[in-house]
Amino acid sequence: MADQNPDRGILFLFPNQYKTAEKHPYLTGTGDIHVSVLQELLKEKPDENGIIKLQAAAWERVSKSGQKYSFVTFSPKVERSGAEIPNPKGGAKAPSDDESIPF
Repeated sequence: MADQNPDRGILFLFPNQYKTAEKHPYLTGTGDIHVSVLQELLKEKPDENGIIKLQAAAWERVSKSGQKYSFVTFSPKVERSGAEIPNPKGGAKAPSDDESIPF
């Protein structure tokens, strides 16, 4: 669990070496989930279909052996208000309304 953070689960997805048909997945792999993430998921209220929403993020990486893979993290979905838009360069957040635009 090298990249494990106790507030999220992780997946390592590599190209499927055993793909022989179009319907087979092109990526397969393993993952880890910290027990604290499972506990947080159990606290979430599922929707009318019994589904709990997750937040996910993915990065393309290269292993030490040179093999490309996808690194995926997931955690309980955090609802965000539309009031602010994160600044991708860090620092203060920019307001989301057009009133701050001078023209």
